Amino acid sequence: MTVELPDESASACRWAESYRALGLAVIPARGREKIPLGGWKEFQNGIPQAVHDRWYGESGDNRANCRMGFLTGAASLGNGWKLLVIDLDEKGHISGSATWNNWIADNELGCEPETWRARTGGGGQHIYFRYPDYLSIRNTQETFTGIDVRAEGGFVIAPPSRHKNGKAYTWLFSPFVTELAEAPQWLLEKVGASETLPLAAVPSQSSALSPSLSPAPPTAPPSQATDAWGHIVDGRDAYMRDMIWAAIVDWYRECPIPPSSREVEEKLLEVFAIYERKVRPQDADNTLDDEGRGLAAFRDKWTYAMRQWDNKVAAAAKEKEKVADSIAADDTAPPASPSHSDDPVDLWSKLSPPVLPTGVLPRQLEAFAFGQAEQMGADPAGLAMAALAVCAAAIPDRVRIKVKRHGHWYENARLWVALIGTPSTKKSPITSQTVRPIARLDGRLVRKYVADKARYDNLSKDERKDEQPPRQRRLRLEDTTIEAAQEVLKDSADGLLLVQDELSGWFGAMDKYNSGGRGAAKDRAFWLQSFNGGQYAINRVGRGVSLIENLSVSMLGGIQPEAIAVVAKETVDDGLLQRLLPVVLQRASVGKDAPALGSTERYEALVEQLNTISISGTASFGNSRDDADCLTLYFSDEALRIREELEARHLALMDIEGIHRKLASHIGKYDGIFARLSVVWHCVLNINRSVIPPEVSAETAAGAAAFLHDFLLPHAAAFYTSVLGPSSEVEELQGVASYVLTAGLEVITMRDCQRGIHAMRSLDRWQFQRLMERLESLGWVSQIDPPKNSSAPRWVVNPRVHDLFKQRAAEETARKGKVKTAWQALSAMKEK
Repeated sequence: MTVELPDESASACRWAESYRALGLAVIPARGREKIPLGGWKEFQNGIPQAVHDRWYGESGDNRANCRMGFLTGAASLGNGWKLLVIDLDEKGHISGSATWNNWIADNELGCEPETWRARTGGGGQHIYFRYPDYLSIRNTQETFTGIDVRAEGGFVIAPPSRHKNGKAYTWLFSPFVTELAEAPQWLLEKVGASETLPLAAVPSQSSALSPSLSPAPPTAPPSQATDAWGHIVDGRDAYMRDMIWAAIVDWYRECPIPPSSREVEEKLLEVFAIYERKVRPQDADNTLDDEGRGLAAFRDKWTYAMRQWDNKVAAAAKEKEKVADSIAADDTAPPASPSHSDDPVDLWSKLSPPVLPTGVLPRQLEAFAFGQAEQMGADPAGLAMAALAVCAAAIPDRVRIKVKRHGHWYENARLWVALIGTPSTKKSPITSQTVRPIARLDGRLVRKYVADKARYDNLSKDERKDEQPPRQRRLRLEDTTIEAAQEVLKDSADGLLLVQDELSGWFGAMDKYNSGGRGAAKDRAFWLQSFNGGQYAINRVGRGVSLIENLSVSMLGGIQPEAIAVVAKETVDDGLLQRLLPVVLQRASVGKDAPALGSTERYEALVEQLNTISISGTASFGNSRDDADCLTLYFSDEALRIREELEARHLALMDIEGIHRKLASHIGKYDGIFARLSVVWHCVLNINRSVIPPEVSAETAAGAAAFLHDFLLPHAAAFYTSVLGPSSEVEELQGVASYVLTAGLEVITMRDCQRGIHAMRSLDRWQFQRLMERLESLGWVSQIDPPKNSSAPRWVVNPRVHDLFKQRAAEETARKGKVKTAWQALSAMKEK
């Protein structure tokens, strides 16, 4: 059942009814406390409809009380499930988020489960899960560093309630758009889940993972002592040993062939980097090496474990494989096929862009995006991204962030945004609405320049000698040539916004000389530099030499899917396209003729404030020669860790280069984009302070990171794979996959492919090996030993391929049949 998210102005009754429709036991909160109203303990198995109506009905006692919450445990959900909430507190040096992140790193390989999540008014988080009703979980408080557990007999405050400090509870991942995840086995063990019925009475897949939960009681101390941030400071020896053993066993499962010395060293350093992030010295003045827990000790244990590769490691890997097989095995499954840990990737799938999430953008921008979207009938994602581009352009380039503590890598708030959509998506109205405040500011600058220029032109020749010509500072450019843009940018060192209603015209203008020849290359070089910022020298015959001190352009434009596909196919692949942040717009709807409740006015005031950020008094914030002219921001220690983790994640994501080079190149820009988003987030969130503080907090960095990976990255993936269509690399993979399906292959060789696929005949052995390696990484095949007296490589097909893609096999067979019939008909015509 689909339940719509109530809007900002919805009544308490509307919120309560929506929550109840999701199976949640909604109950009013008492005053400004975190306590349910009245005798709530009698409702531990659910709230009767009559009681709910007494609170939130047409004449309910709490119709105007937006302070509400949920009863956890058996009171909510039903249908065999109970509600569990993990409460992350942030109190001084106590950080529940840090402890939770350590849990996720240790048990989920750093990937957060996708489930309901709310930001509390006090700055913490509530993370929601469901768990089977045959398990029992007690409420706990401060058993873990910064983490409370709410289950049987528990209660949590929910949005749109306000904290006693006046801040609202908000959804980060709303129950109206996100599925409620089942609590993973490791979390059930952490929170002390115990069975209320014999295990055999209620069989489940999760119980098969661990025949006996046998958890420590909720009050038991954790296995390692941690500091206030959740880092391990005692029990580190066992933690190091367990981490090394698990990593090496999993490595063996991936490939049992003994690795080379270079591969061993690379893997060691990779795993040690994770260990180093999770532990801290017991004495703050020491290092891990000083206490015998650093790289040297790690290397000794690693070396000892690697000596067991062919015996103990092999045995442990096989045992782990048996456990995995016993869980996944079907009684009718064929024996002795190679193990595939993941299902094969659907090579023909079309990725869909996500909707704009709530609780991630700064509140002024989120309110504007959703308020205007409702009024205009436009996609809020387009309004949000257009507003970000405007805000980035409004922030002077003298505001910058030093990305790393050392070196000279600085980024400014400079973004290129492309709204991708058909005419029915209202690209132009979105652009017009969002650029209004910067257009108004630019209009003032233009009128001032025209007046100053007229006054200057009326001066006598002698008077002009004593006065500088007026500068043409601008904040916006629209229809312009390169030459005109250069003149404007000479006097606009703080950057400006280039507005292109149709980006196809902007791309097309670069090909005006010699059909994309030398002149076009110069134009592209100019715009590429404008994305990076910095000095740009101009040498022209007749005009002499001039210097643009800071060539800085933010961009906002729209383009239709078919047009951008042509651009991507026909233009030089120099990275210009990959600098755009694409947002694939949803079809427009009918708007509402209703006020936007002040969100538009607040957004427009914000843009004006951003453009007038005070830069004075900031000389001590950086290390470059022009510090006195800049406000140099820097990441806090925790924010820097977030940036470093993102850098590693981006590097891993770029492994898709073998499948889609353009998308990999786009992801390669994300380290800088994250820093630029952090500047925008920081300035917007602190705009009402008298002076913008130089330190970017972990919360700000986390917000920018979440927006980048939960929203921008999925939109980019949808754009590059669905809008632009499959890359040549994907088309090759689809060709082999189609042959596998239609021929019903169980084993495949290079000879098979060259016989069955005409396009494969031009590939040499090395190219074919690379192609099959990519197919193997996508779960379709696994390389096996060649037959006796042969060196030809072979690959066994994952049996799941034929199970999952039966429909695709039929479609491919029908398609090939039509091609064959058409060709035969053409041949018959030739013979006549």
